[in-house]
Amino acid sequence: MWISSNQEKKYWIPDILPESTEEYNSTQLSKHYKTPRGFRSHPLWAYENGAYVDDEYLFYNEKWKLLIDAPPIYNSQTHVLEKKSEEEWDTLEKEIRVTYNVREKTNDEIDNDISKKWGEVRDTRNKKLQKLDHAVSIAYEHGLTLSQKFKDYRQNLRDIPENFEDPFSIVWPDEISQWEYYEE
Repeated sequence: MWISSNQEKKYWIPDILPESTEEYNSTQLSKHYKTPRGFRSHPLWAYENGAYVDDEYLFYNEKWKLLIDAPPIYNSQTHVLEKKSEEEWDTLEKEIRVTYNVREKTNDEIDNDISKKWGEVRDTRNKKLQKLDHAVSIAYEHGLTLSQKFKDYRQNLRDIPENFEDPFSIVWPDEISQWEYYEE
């Protein structure tokens, strides 16, 4: 419904205001829009009942279009997701849908990903091993005997690169508690 303001400007207001719930307002705040001046998030304007203005209000009064950015599902190990240029997005009456290309990765990109993932695996493994170093020092300093469970866990961590060909399929050994480090 269109109403006139004191300055003779007409505003569109919905016949039924949205309910001012935390869920509704949170949803509105997560939205983004294409405006005549560029892109922006929700302006935090509210109706008299405290509900944030909806997409219709912003479209009819400000010419803002809801920006829908929902990338397609794809396998990031074998494909690359590329956002199309703004000129290629689907422009509808009240909304704009961001569009994407999904292409297969080149062999160089796959090799680079594998190399990067192996680096991450080694870093994670080294941090896990480093956490255990103090137990070895304590055992040496206090004449304690490290448990077989502790020794096996450390060895399993060390063997990760040899036991797995694919860094994306690594299964980490279950961590053990401090109480299992030493023999009783």
